Amino acid sequence: MKKNGVFIAVFLLLGVFMLMYFAKGKKASPKPPVGGASLVTLSTANPVSQEDLKKLDPGECRKKGLKGIMDDYGVFWGDVKVNYEIVPFSAEDNAAIRELSANYYACKSLIAGSTEQCKALPGKGAFSPAYLCENKYALFPFFEFMLGKKSDISNCKRFFSSDFIKGGEKSETAFCDSARKGMAAICENPEFSGIKDCRKAFPKDKADCEAIKDPEDKQECIDALSLYSALGKADPSGCPSWAREICGAVLKGKEAPCEAIKGKLVEEYCDMYVKAQKENISARSKVPEKKKAGK
Repeated sequence: MKKNGVFIAVFLLLGVFMLMYFAKGKKASPKPPVGGASLVTLSTANPVSQEDLKKLDPGECRKKGLKGIMDDYGVFWGDVKVNYEIVPFSAEDNAAIRELSANYYACKSLIAGSTEQCKALPGKGAFSPAYLCENKYALFPFFEFMLGKKSDISNCKRFFSSDFIKGGEKSETAFCDSARKGMAAICENPEFSGIKDCRKAFPKDKADCEAIKDPEDKQECIDALSLYSALGKADPSGCPSWAREICGAVLKGKEAPCEAIKGKLVEEYCDMYVKAQKENISARSKVPEKKKAGK
């Protein structure tokens, strides 16, 4: 019973893994309305400086490039330390930048065939850009392994040993032997067929997804099926929206599609940065001069 319980937990975590990369992926590019105060509402006692105006110019932000964005980790986005003088990105914007950063560097890493670029990303622990990047790096070769496009067993072992399923007592060999026969074969194996959520993570067809009641779980299943089908047909347009450029890069074996993610990352980051700066200036304008000076 203990082993069975652990086995079930393994597949529950597999479901979480797929949810993270498919369900969250579709939320990776939110475009919320620009918030913060209008410049005309700022206190005349605390006028906007030339430095402030620079911060409110998206063009100035874009000059920072990727290095500037990564340097801002821990200040405006990522694991931000409490600083009452700085208003960081919203939780939604923060999640979007983490996802886009991970997507871009995972895309480049998949072409390079190494996770070195993922490891160079800032942050530690679950949901950091580095962590998300390495897990995305494991995802695509595993799907290609299931499709028979990659034969090296390491592509399955990397997925099996990812942090989301590490610790399971089930045989890695048994899992990879089933995966080698295709995604549907995993849950058709008697050892796996009775496991809850198996078909959500590894659907046989759309009917498996339609049988799921929860809307997010259903979308997760559909996205997994779409990614599997699109990679099998070598058609990146059929991949889930968040994965389209990565699919293009993987299928063509070229970095060029990754640059579209980079452009989106810089553009969206700077929109969010300007929004945060407006909120910072607005908050500062409401603080009396005496209080600022500690008087």
